Amino acid sequence: MCYSSCLAMVEILKLKEKKTQLLTDNIKHKDKTITGLKREMEIPAERTRKIVREKLVSLGKLYGKVFMLTKDAEKLVDEYAGDNIAPLLKALEEAAFIKVEVYDNSQIPIDDTDIIVKQDAPSETAVERQESILEKRHSKIIAYLERLEDAYNATIESGLKPTAVNIAETIGLSSASITMWFNKHSEEARRLCEADINLCKNSRRFFDPLKEALAGKKNKSKTA
Repeated sequence: MCYSSCLAMVEILKLKEKKTQLLTDNIKHKDKTITGLKREMEIPAERTRKIVREKLVSLGKLYGKVFMLTKDAEKLVDEYAGDNIAPLLKALEEAAFIKVEVYDNSQIPIDDTDIIVKQDAPSETAVERQESILEKRHSKIIAYLERLEDAYNATIESGLKPTAVNIAETIGLSSASITMWFNKHSEEARRLCEADINLCKNSRRFFDPLKEALAGKKNKSKTA
């Protein structure tokens, strides 16, 4: 009787061991599948980053500069992973050309707002992505305009004339960089100011670069 019970117990233990092994194998298989899927998702992003890095090196050799992407620009590049990145590379070329005109530094940062990607016949996903990018760009433009407004007010409070030079010194920029910024963003700045009458409430009336942008004019380099 005891012998039969022991045999039955051994068989039960063997059955449990097989079930445990099957569960373990199933979990390992699922883990491998998940890992494989993750790698498949990462490959397009890695490939895109590599191509973009090579493009930046190429542009650096062309202009004798070192171009660096900001964190926001890197996130933007990742959003185009797996897509046709030719428009992205073209946008990088245009961004580099403009930045070289503004910066004399040997190392030049490229932000996401500098990268304006033009898509032909965009898909619904591309449209949503472009809207998100546009929203981010508008947020940065508004932040820059608010920074100028604060500098304008501080300049007036200091008893100085609100010239481009004085305002630029207040925020640690060059007057030329402000002029270049308005040359690039004047249209969007105008639309945002028209949409919000409280945006740049004071500087819009007396700060020449902003006045000209609101009037639809291109800014000219000024030192006064």
